[in-house]
Amino acid sequence: MADDDKHVSGDDPVDEVKEKISSASDEMAKQNNKWADLSDTAQELVVSDKGIRQLVGAMVASRQLYAMALHDLDYRLDSSIGNYKDIVEEDKSPLKEIFVSSAASQAANPFEESDLLSGVKNTVIPWMEEVSAAHTAAEDRLLVQEHEASEKERRSKKVSLGLGLEPEEEDSLDRERSLVLVGWGPALDYLSSRIIGHSLSAVMDFNQVIHLTMSATKSPDHRLLEIGGKAWENCARSNASWNKLFVSEYLDKLSAPLDLFVISDLSLTNKGHSFQSAASLSAEAQKRLRKWSNSMGCAMVGCIPLLSQETPDLNTPDWEKLRMFTRLRAVTVNTRDDGNYDILVGRTGKLENIPKEDVDSFEKSDIIKP
Repeated sequence: MADDDKHVSGDDPVDEVKEKISSASDEMAKQNNKWADLSDTAQELVVSDKGIRQLVGAMVASRQLYAMALHDLDYRLDSSIGNYKDIVEEDKSPLKEIFVSSAASQAANPFEESDLLSGVKNTVIPWMEEVSAAHTAAEDRLLVQEHEASEKERRSKKVSLGLGLEPEEEDSLDRERSLVLVGWGPALDYLSSRIIGHSLSAVMDFNQVIHLTMSATKSPDHRLLEIGGKAWENCARSNASWNKLFVSEYLDKLSAPLDLFVISDLSLTNKGHSFQSAASLSAEAQKRLRKWSNSMGCAMVGCIPLLSQETPDLNTPDWEKLRMFTRLRAVTVNTRDDGNYDILVGRTGKLENIPKEDVDSFEKSDIIKP
């Protein structure tokens, strides 16, 4: 009997705790349900009652106004100009506390609603308009400064060609001096395709490329804008002709700054007279397109396709302007014993064992004669 009494008395405290927990849970559930019901009621009143809607808006606005005032106080104390130029750094935080405490003390005093309304009209609203305009102007200036710094950094970066040329500096291109390739047309198209593909797939922070090509394709990569031959033929006949065409037809298609400009046939951008050589026409076109590229802050690759796979002689007077003002490189294609190609770019750059079909796929019948 004693053991039974002990067992019962031992269970009583546990049951009592369980009952208290259950009761507390039920009470909490009731409170939560009550709160949810009241929240729904409040929402209905905000929607249906103009007065409630206005006063809630006033409470929200007053909190936002207080945050705006604190932001302006920090802005003025940190500006270190005008009346604030003699305030030392360690005094700024105490000064802020003084202003905040003083405002809190005055706000605690009794007030007339008419005085509050007059103060809002005559002091608060004019201050808000002035501060909002000043802050917007300051933010705009900051955005401009950040953009200028970012643009300066972008323009200072060389563009990687991704051809594996040696020496290493031959495999990158600055944004002030064009690379002009002269050689067999399909080889130039292959090199251009390699350069563009590398830029889009392997170059960090690469923005946009425009490719003036004979046959434009629709790329899934929005950073590549290809323009077909008929659209850009003779586009560099004058200093302003390409820019006018670009602004009217293609500017709105760019989604980012231009980093690379590739022209598949420089001579076709400036047809000129029939007695002029491809070198002469291309030199004039390069000068005009280079000026535009400088304004865009982009690197430029211009091609002059020929019929022959042999090394073109670029030491004749026709090529003088391009030798002086560009990085002029002859492109030679040698057929290997296995039928594939070795492509030489200039005197030192070499791409070895390029599959014949990769290059021949670019072959077409409208390549210009030297």
